[in-house]
Amino acid sequence: ECYDISHLYNLAHFADRRLVKAPFFIQSVFGLLGGIGPHPEDVLHMKRTADRLFGDDYRLKFMNMNVLSMGLCSSPYQSAWILRHHAERFKKKLPEASLALIQQSYIDDINFGALDVSTCRKLLQDIKYILDSASFSSHKFVSNANEQILKDIDPKDIVTADIVKILGISWDYK
Repeated sequence: ECYDISHLYNLAHFADRRLVKAPFFIQSVFGLLGGIGPHPEDVLHMKRTADRLFGDDYRLKFMNMNVLSMGLCSSPYQSAWILRHHAERFKKKLPEASLALIQQSYIDDINFGALDVSTCRKLLQDIKYILDSASFSSHKFVSNANEQILKDIDPKDIVTADIVKILGISWDYK
């Protein structure tokens, strides 16, 4: 699955090192936050890049996320689609939480904040409400104000390590 041009280059890198072998079946999803857009020029750019990197040794399948199919093992793009779908459903009722989920989520990390403790607590409650409505279990909570922000969170779901990784970046939150 290649959601962006860089993923094609990653595949070419693995092929050059003989970790994967052609022919490749490349599946691409357009219109996801953080991935390539669904505009025809974006799709053509992806196709031209694949042509240049793999020649005739690949088959490319494009999907736009208007319909969601589920299998036994969900892919990350399916989870992202479901998360976005549920956030959109709550756009009028919980606009700040909806916007945070749409704009500040990547794969399984949601990184958000607020200017004051009470606003952040409310935002956290609303985000958890939306996630619960989609049957997403939320865990690994961390805050630079744990005692104030996370006091209603089950202690087993709170990160206790001194340094955590968010989006692959180490954060010393204390």
